Amino acid sequence: MSGFQSPLPPAQDLRIHFAEYTHQLRDFAAQAGVVMVPYRDAALPLFGALTEKAQRKVLQVLSHQLDFFKLAAEEGVRIDSSKLIWRALARMRMVPQSDLFDRIMDEDVVEVYHVDGTALFKNLQFFKYISMSLEEVYCLRWMDLAKFPPQVFLFFLEMGFKLRVAFYRHSFTPKFNRYTFVEKLGQRRSVAVHLRWVSPALYEGERKAMIFVNRSSIVSAE
Repeated sequence: MSGFQSPLPPAQDLRIHFAEYTHQLRDFAAQAGVVMVPYRDAALPLFGALTEKAQRKVLQVLSHQLDFFKLAAEEGVRIDSSKLIWRALARMRMVPQSDLFDRIMDEDVVEVYHVDGTALFKNLQFFKYISMSLEEVYCLRWMDLAKFPPQVFLFFLEMGFKLRVAFYRHSFTPKFNRYTFVEKLGQRRSVAVHLRWVSPALYEGERKAMIFVNRSSIVSAE
């Protein structure tokens, strides 16, 4: 486990720590010229609407994101380097498929989702293309963040089911791998996605995470 992590705070301090974590993430990203918006309302309405258990899960995920950036500083490499991803996932107690190791490039967007639709990890590339706040990204499910083509929505739901029944055992390129989504929040950007790889992963010893590797580009924004 990472030496960076500290015990999660008592319940009355959860919002304070959410603000602290997101501010630190914003500052790390700024060093690489990437804009991150911590939240849009200091009252943190989305975070506050979660159960305490869900809030603690979000803080744990944010702490892993911070570990990712701190590891880059510790090892003297760029925070957008793909080499850091494997170490970051290992510190999250996640075991990816070995066939994915040599398939991720620095320009790829890497996202990891829990089977329940919540985000577990994003690399820096992800934040180059989206304008939504960290509160929105980590406190809402993926289907509440953007408008997707119906085929994509059904495909993701199918993958979640097949992951639960251990259908997926290797990385693969889906047949339906090019689409455009529109943000429901932020600048409401349209983002074109080329989904290169989808891969199941063990998370905390169980098959309950999926890794998505894609190339993205901004089509338009309000």
